[in-house]
Amino acid sequence: MFVRSATNAYRADLATASGDAAHIPSAWLAIASTLEHASVTAGVRRRRLVDTAARAAAKIVGAKEVQRFNSVEWGDQVAEPSTAIVLLAEGMAQNGALNLAATTLDALLVAEPRLRIRERGRIMARRARIEWMRGSLDAATDRYRSLERLGRTAGEPELIVRALVGRVAVAQMKGNYPEMLRYARRAAKRSDREGFHRLSRQARNGLMIAASIGGRFDEALRHGWLVYEASIGNAIDEAEILQNLGQVLALAGHYAPACAAFAAVATRNVPARIMLPALGSLALASAESGRNTVARWAAGEVARCQSMAVPRYALASALFESGMALARLGMRQAAESLRLAALRLAKDHNFHEILVRAEEPFAATPGPEAVVARSLSRTGAGIARRVGRLEPLELPRHVGLEVGTS
Repeated sequence: MFVRSATNAYRADLATASGDAAHIPSAWLAIASTLEHASVTAGVRRRRLVDTAARAAAKIVGAKEVQRFNSVEWGDQVAEPSTAIVLLAEGMAQNGALNLAATTLDALLVAEPRLRIRERGRIMARRARIEWMRGSLDAATDRYRSLERLGRTAGEPELIVRALVGRVAVAQMKGNYPEMLRYARRAAKRSDREGFHRLSRQARNGLMIAASIGGRFDEALRHGWLVYEASIGNAIDEAEILQNLGQVLALAGHYAPACAAFAAVATRNVPARIMLPALGSLALASAESGRNTVARWAAGEVARCQSMAVPRYALASALFESGMALARLGMRQAAESLRLAALRLAKDHNFHEILVRAEEPFAATPGPEAVVARSLSRTGAGIARRVGRLEPLELPRHVGLEVGTS
């Protein structure tokens, strides 16, 4: 495996960042450089360099966070030294240092001779995730294929499921919903059979999204509420599923509980990959239900995020939805500015779904675009009411973005 220069990766991240996001801690670069050096040495010196990097990473992220991540993400009681490095790379990625994160994990995979197959596969899954975070969907697909092959060859079902869950995310970004549903079903079936509860949650999240796209809203809400109940106590997981539940309700035309879900996310400090979709959806759902002040606030928050190092797909999607919202309000100039920003990102990163939608200007005269509310079963309506009760009393002046670990 080729390991990119940590210094070059650092410079590439600085070139694409701005404002506070342009500040990448020197300790991150030092750890990545240590692992890079380890990848081109051998024997005792290699192991010492890896151990040095692992200790430095653990000092930055903290022992409690390493143990929490190890327990939640991996389901293990004892954390391996590499876990702190993986967690640090996640922090790099969530703060926009995607190239440095990729280099860190690549070097770890080459340099650490003590990685078990399962541990190696878990790192490969995180590395593939970085590819789709920066819009390299084909590269991510190739990495997930390699991970699935490793899982099958080594008889490690966990790695197979991680690959399938990753393919769900890539298919969604490509707008290929039949493929998304196919991979989500396979991942859910396999994870349930093997007892992989965390992965089962992720697969059911994919099933919920696919069901909603297919207009099966009661089914989607049932999947989503099960995921929400399984997420209680984990702030980031809760926010992630609330965003998705809100999206289901908005697609079904139930805007009041949808706005409640999106607004609940907006009051929390969560990663941009969750916050941006919530803001874009809040802007659009609010505009379509007469909550004009909230729509303008949410669109403004999305526009503000353009100056930050945030995931490109999430930003492009939120920009487009915010543009649609402002177009509904008759704010033509501001709406077109956001649409064109979304279009540029979609072209740069080959976000096909967004590209198709953003190519044409918004309608000159905004019309009644709101979806007529679809009837829900008793169970579905009950879930909608529960979600509606989560609406916050007020929105913050500005949203808070926080490094995520999941």
